[in-house]
Amino acid sequence: MAKRTEERKEFLSDILTTAAEGGVNYWGHVNAYNWADTRVGEDPAESVMDIWVDVEMLELPESGIPQPERFEVGNLPREMGGRTSFGVYHVDIEVVSKGINLIIAGKTTMHPSRVADYRKANKLIDGYYDSDGWLDSEAADIIVQVGLFGEIVFA
Repeated sequence: MAKRTEERKEFLSDILTTAAEGGVNYWGHVNAYNWADTRVGEDPAESVMDIWVDVEMLELPESGIPQPERFEVGNLPREMGGRTSFGVYHVDIEVVSKGINLIIAGKTTMHPSRVADYRKANKLIDGYYDSDGWLDSEAADIIVQVGLFGEIVFA
């Protein structure tokens, strides 16, 4: 796990929370949620953010079932409580960080003007990440999708 400042960990965890509480809900269902900040020592950068969600995919993208590293493999699709499940994806701040890094590196099909917004939000200014309020559930969802699948698979 990367060593991060408190501000960076808070920024990543805010994105994860926004995605879990509204962003991913049109293609998945959050079926587990953990939020913990464990201090290892005096150095804030050594605290461990044990923040994660498990998202059950309820919609299938046109490209088929994505196979990211953090995927519960089984007999898919399967019926669960009257709905079809296409798998469970574990999302934590590492997934969020990976998504942001791929976006700002221009490694997605996202329009360059949108990439510029993500680059701006990713810069620390006066102790805060400058999202200007645009970092909403849609943006958080896109970050999670790119972190999980390497691309935007749900429009």
